[in-house]
Parts: sequence; structure tokens; C-alpha cells
Amino acid sequence: MHWYYYAAFALIAIVILVFVNLRAKREAKVRIKRKIEKQWGNFSEREYHEGEYSRISFFSDYLDEHPKLKETLDPDATDSLIDNITWNDLNMDDIFQMMNTTDSSAGEEVLYYMLRHPFQKIKAFHRRNEFVESLGKSKEPVLKLKEIFYYLGRTKSISFCEFVTRLEDMGKLSNRKSYVCLAFLIVAILALLISPAVGIGVLIVAIATNIFQYYSQKAEVEAYFINFHYISRLVKTAVSLNQSFKESGFSAMTEQGAALSERIMQITHTLKPLVGSDRYLDKTNVGDSLSAAILDYVKMMTHLDLISFKKMATKAIAAKDDILALFYCLGYIESCIAIASLRQALYFSCVPEFTKVTNNGIEIEEVYHPLLHQPICNSISTTGCVLLTGSNASGKSTFLKTVAINTILAQTICTVTATAYKAPFYHIYSSMALRDDICSGESYFIVEIKSLKRVLDQINAGQHVLCFVDEVLRGTNTIERIAASKEILKGFADKGACCFAATHDIELTKLLDSKYGNYHFSEQIIDGQVVFDYVLHEGPAKTRNAIKLLKTMNFPQDLVENAEISARNFLKEGQWT
Repeated sequence: MHWYYYAAFALIAIVILVFVNLRAKREAKVRIKRKIEKQWGNFSEREYHEGEYSRISFFSDYLDEHPKLKETLDPDATDSLIDNITWNDLNMDDIFQMMNTTDSSAGEEVLYYMLRHPFQKIKAFHRRNEFVESLGKSKEPVLKLKEIFYYLGRTKSISFCEFVTRLEDMGKLSNRKSYVCLAFLIVAILALLISPAVGIGVLIVAIATNIFQYYSQKAEVEAYFINFHYISRLVKTAVSLNQSFKESGFSAMTEQGAALSERIMQITHTLKPLVGSDRYLDKTNVGDSLSAAILDYVKMMTHLDLISFKKMATKAIAAKDDILALFYCLGYIESCIAIASLRQALYFSCVPEFTKVTNNGIEIEEVYHPLLHQPICNSISTTGCVLLTGSNASGKSTFLKTVAINTILAQTICTVTATAYKAPFYHIYSSMALRDDICSGESYFIVEIKSLKRVLDQINAGQHVLCFVDEVLRGTNTIERIAASKEILKGFADKGACCFAATHDIELTKLLDSKYGNYHFSEQIIDGQVVFDYVLHEGPAKTRNAIKLLKTMNFPQDLVENAEISARNFLKEGQWT
């Protein structure tokens, strides 16, 4: 067989491989586009693995620890923060997961930061809302932006922000050892050319030394390699995004769009030297392909990737603030895209209206809990504090959470799951889903009073506070609970806070009727079953259902009857029998 048959066969094989590769890439791109289109206007279906929130929350926590950097990155930043107790009380992780349709680390970490830091200024609110509304009006251009963010992707092990901030901990980086090893290899090759007998031995020693030094140095820095690819992708993404941003008109539609576009352009110009610096860093493992394997052995002997890494690291350390600023700008845009998508996914929503801080209270019409699949809507209009009473499982806690969550959403993503919302800006706190702290040895009651004290401290510090308290001081006896609860809740009202509190202690409705508006949830007994309507009513509760619930759960009849008799006697005579 002539040589040209082999050449033809090889050429055909190459053409087939190229065709298959191009087809696979095209099909992958189509799948990605379909996935992105499916995401739009729907809730996120992503699953989160254990420990992932430590990565997602790092950026937000880091900015809180570095207020000057926060002010530089976020011009609208304030000292307002949703603290951990409030965040956990309201299951805000679930709210974040529901709306997190971002595809990049920048997007999800900035979205998390947004939810933890409510607005306190009307101009900041208007800027963000106008930008979100502009994104929501143009689906096709937004989907193109989402595709760009998809290719930016996420970091896996640690937060990108954590990686950037850790670079400074590496100290001064030097390529001296690598240059010495490279020089040794060159000398060995020259020796081999001059005197093969001597040169072969020198070359073996040089290769062994270089490989040993390679792995010794790489062990200290290898974890950073994958994140350096992210820096390069971040800058490339910014260039592509800004071009698409301008072509779609988003940069000219709103004040914030124009500011973001200009800022991204300035930062990318500064960071361009970092693009391509990662070309020799590992992207595949040895054995992934023949070319990758050969390149790995070349890097072992020449230290090309280590030299490239240290040069890039030095540049990155000097440009740390610019890198984080670009991360924030891109993340902000993708977060606002996620907010625009959420508005499409919700049953219905509205843009909140904010009043002067001198006002108190809140007005919400047809509000519902965003996590419930078949929610019951409620409305409330109050100019002061609210005391909720009602039977067990009647809806008090859910209503408190509904109002609290929507207040946070109003002051962060400019969106409320209601038909109307009107209130001043608040600093938001809750004391609801508390538990014993076994590690510190603190009882439930100690944990509870510490939680309430933190709210009181913020009120005394002059913050305009909206707080939510479920079952005030449930961890102590009835007499002291009522006495202390009365003074705590009265103190909140007297100091100008707006407090929503739920209680089973009906006595508080009379003791606080001059300070708190009374509302309640009720139930009916139908065919021996307790049925709740979950509708908010004005006035204090008139019914109780704890003993009725015992009956519906088939507790012994005599036990239920004796409990009812004891309750009636106490109400009549004021003492237990």
C-alpha cells in the first residue's frame, strides 16, 4: 500500500474527529441555551451540598469585616445588616435558594450579599429597581447575558473572594529557584551536546532535581491554580458582557446601567495584563490526552507553570481591589437578572413604596409567603405595633415570617410578594426560632433574653427598628413571663420601634392595648376536626384549641374532659384545681 493511502486515511480520520468535535460543541451549546431559557421566569431547582454556604457567604462576610472596601465596591452600602439570628429565624437560605438562578460565583455571592444588606436610602432603591425593570423588559438580550455568565461559571472549593484575599498571605513570591533549575537544565543539555558521556549523567541529575523542586513548590500553590483561570475568565467575561451590554442598550437605559458599564470598562483596561497569564497552569490532569501528558512533563522539567503562576500572583496581589470590584460589578448585573426572573416566576408581586423614616407601621395588601405553594393572602395596615393571638398552628408564626421576609425583600431586591406595600426603611430583627445552646451551656431562656436584648440595644442606639417576636419569653413561668413580656414589648413601643409579636398569653392583649393593635387567627371545629382558615382578623383571639387538638389526636376521653374542667374552673375562679 502506497504512502498516500495512509495519508488519505489519516486525513479522513482527522476530518471525522474535527466534525465530531464541532458537532459535540454545537449540541452542547444548544443544550446550554435551552437550559438558560428554561431558567428564565422559573424558580431555581439547583441542589446545594453540605458546606456550600461557607463559600457563598464569604464575600458578604469579608465586606462586613472591611467596611472601607465595602464602600468602594458598593456605593450604596450602609451599616444595615440582616444578622444570623434573623436570617435563620426566617429561613432566608431557602429564600436565597429559591431565587438563585445565577450561573456564576460572582452572581450568587453578590446576590447573597444583597439579601444580607437592606437599603436605607430611597435613591439606592430607585437605582436598583430601575435597573431590574430594564432587564425584565428585554428577554432575548438578557438571555444572551445569562449565556455569558454561564461560561464564567463557579469556583468549586472556596470562594473566589477568599482565594484573592489569601494571595497576600503567601508573602513575597520569587522565581529564583525555578530560574536556577531552568538554567541547570540548559547547562545539562549543552553538556550533552559537547560531551554525551558526561552530559547524560548531568542531564539525569538536572531532570531529577527539577522534578523534585517542581513538586516541592507546586504543593504549596497548586490549590490556587484553578482560581487563576477564574481571574482570566472574569476579565474576558467582562469584555464580552460589556460589549453585549452596550449592544442591547442596557448601558444607556438607566443611571445604574451606565455607571456599571463605565466602571467595568475602566477595570478591564487595568486588568488586561492578567489575561492569558494562566495559559501554562493546569487545566487537565496527566493522562487526559497525549498533548496534556507531554506538556505536564515539560512543565516538570522547566517549571513553566510555576514561573507563570508567581508572575501572575504578583500582578493579582497588586490589583486585588480591582479584581474584587470587577467581581462585584459582574455579580451585581447577574443578581439583578435573577431578580427580574424571580418577578416573572412569582404568583404576583409589586414594587414597594417607601415613606419617611419619621413614620411607623406598615401597610401590605394581599401579602403571601413566597415559599408556600398554595399560600393564603392577608392584608394589614397599622401605624404602630401589632400583637397577634390565636390558637396553636393557626398561622401566627407564618404571618410574622411573611411580613418579615417581605420587608427584607422590599429593602433588598425591590420586590414584595403582595399587591401593595408601603412602609419606611427599617433595620430588621427577629427573635423567633431559638433553641438551647448546648455548646455554651445556655438554656433556652438565656438564649431568648440575649436575643431580645440585642434588639433593645439596637433600638437604644437610635436605629429605626422593625422587630418580630414569636412567643415572648416562652422559656419561663407564666407569672414572670407575662410581667416581663409586658415591659419588654411596651419598651419597644415607647422607644419608637415597630414590633410584631405573637403570644398565647391573652392577658397581654389588655395590658398592651394602648400600645399594640390586636389581631388574631381563628379556627372552626368541623366534623370533630380543627379547621384553620389562616385569615387575619382584627381584635384579640376569643377561642383556644390546645385541648381540642388532644381530642382530635385520640387522647383518652377522660384525660381530655378533665383538662377541659380544669381550664373552665381556672377561668371562673382564678385558681387551678
